Amino acid sequence: GNHNIKFADINYDFVNKYIRYQKEEKDRVNTTIGIRLRYLRIILNEGIKNGVGCKATYPFSSKYGASETINIEKYEKDQRKIDINPNLIPILKSKNFENHSYEVAKRLFLVSFHGRGINFRDLALMTTDNIYSIKKADHLRYNRNKTGALIELKISDALQEQLDWFKANTKPHGNYLFPIVD
Repeated sequence: GNHNIKFADINYDFVNKYIRYQKEEKDRVNTTIGIRLRYLRIILNEGIKNGVGCKATYPFSSKYGASETINIEKYEKDQRKIDINPNLIPILKSKNFENHSYEVAKRLFLVSFHGRGINFRDLALMTTDNIYSIKKADHLRYNRNKTGALIELKISDALQEQLDWFKANTKPHGNYLFPIVD
């Protein structure tokens, strides 16, 4: 169910219990757990950066003084990159989920795919300011969060379709494009 979890609750013990739950109850492999832990780390880092997170309980490094930390890399070792068969994209696109959260996840994936592999953190931080026009064509411009590299790409019809869906069907906070962070 829905639980209200405070940033301060997400500590070393909480994350270890979460990892056990993912392995034992959900039968998830290390790669999947590693991905979920990275997303959790992104959220915690953004919380701290925005003054609402809790440095005292930060579980992913000792930079704030934690004596016990979770090493995400240990869950990424068996990660192997798999190319997506582009023939599967229309099948995924045609699948409509009744569960709104699943539909949002599917469409975030499609935004990433049509946006030449936009990273989840970069998606989370995108705002309306990242869209601009050149010669009557809309483009997406952003700095890659991890490297700082400037990325520019023309917004294809397929990408625009997803952007339009998010605008019509979700309520992101402020001027964010996607309902990921508030």
